[in-house]
Amino acid sequence: MTRTAISSSLREGNASSNEMVYIVDDDASVVDALSSLLRANGRQVQIFNSGQDFLDFNLQDSCACLILDLRMPGLNGLQVQESIAAQTTIPVIFITGRGDVPSAVTAMKGGAMDFLTKPIDESALLASIDKAFEQNRRLRLAALEQESLLARYRLLTPREQQVLPLLVRGLLNRQAAVELGITEYTVQIHRGHIMRKMEADSFATLVRLAGKLNLESSEASQVARNNFLMDRTRGAEVSVGMPARTIAVIDDDGRVLESLINLLASFGYKAEGYGSAEEFLESGGLQKSSCVITDVEMGQMSGLGLLQHINGVASSLPVVIITGKPSQKSESYYLEKGAAGFFRKPVDGDALIDLLKKVCKR
Repeated sequence: MTRTAISSSLREGNASSNEMVYIVDDDASVVDALSSLLRANGRQVQIFNSGQDFLDFNLQDSCACLILDLRMPGLNGLQVQESIAAQTTIPVIFITGRGDVPSAVTAMKGGAMDFLTKPIDESALLASIDKAFEQNRRLRLAALEQESLLARYRLLTPREQQVLPLLVRGLLNRQAAVELGITEYTVQIHRGHIMRKMEADSFATLVRLAGKLNLESSEASQVARNNFLMDRTRGAEVSVGMPARTIAVIDDDGRVLESLINLLASFGYKAEGYGSAEEFLESGGLQKSSCVITDVEMGQMSGLGLLQHINGVASSLPVVIITGKPSQKSESYYLEKGAAGFFRKPVDGDALIDLLKKVCKR
């Protein structure tokens, strides 16, 4: 069963044929009676004669509960409960013929679902098992949703992971920009990418998701730190042991220029900005660039004109066309003219970086 199917089944509360009741008891007569009762009520059962046998068993990835005898040779029930506490959320129902209050208190403090004395009341046991499965479904669903949430969080770039907590704290775009030392326009681009990657249909949803991540103390914080270190390592790899990759960014819009330079720098590229095609050519940018990103509508020489010029004198230099004009020609038009790629503003940062990894050769 896929994770999506498992999640759907857990959310709807459907009983699964894979649900399992584990029984751990060294008394054969008790095991026979319990297993017969549970199978007669449609439950799958797996039996273990000792706590160690159960601990050595590779549990199925399914909803389950554990009926555990308190007193057994070797490991007793409390020791088994302690051993599995850090490994699984499986609910434990204790049974015993010689119960005592301290043991019951210890079991319940350890998270036991119930504590029943022998001879077992069948109705009480069945009710406790139903309750245990309901709890296990909730816990498994929550774990699946948290895992999915962390997977989406890992898709954020290091800079986006810095922007996210500022936004959910209630900072305006301009305030977040000041704190990070970037432009408000750059924050707007990051905000759009964050909403898309986190699959948030509204800002209220994004706040709720960020709250579940607990950015200051949860695994998400470690993910952010790891990604930051990986990003710095990636930048070092660019500058050590291989030719420098300089990306020329040409745009007469200062906000776009700055946001793209910040994006490229965060992925280890050396980015140089130019306000016009003429400035790029006059400063020798053609000779030192590994790739050119150019706006279409600019000054005297347009992006298309620059593309045609570069194709004439340096045909191996990739040129990426960007535009904010909805009336501009389609991607296929520019690709036919020799462009390495085409993006509409605001530029999809992830797609741009993926393209640069493919086309940058020097």
